Amino acid sequence: MLLTSQRSGEIETRLPDADGTGTDNVEALRQILVKQQQREIGYGEAKEIGDSLIEFFQVLAEEVCDDPES
Repeated sequence: MLLTSQRSGEIETRLPDADGTGTDNVEALRQILVKQQQREIGYGEAKEIGDSLIEFFQVLAEEVCDDPES
């Protein structure tokens, strides 16, 4: 079960029984997106969004590692 609460435009998400073995991360993301966008999101669309987020944060991490001032 995915629990969400909205405060000041933020969405807080807790996966109560998430131990890394039985939780489907794509389904959790899909449910977050459904609540946030107030429209139905398919599993494939949620997977694409998740993959894009991972790629985005990997690029950010690489830029921080390559920045000599950090």
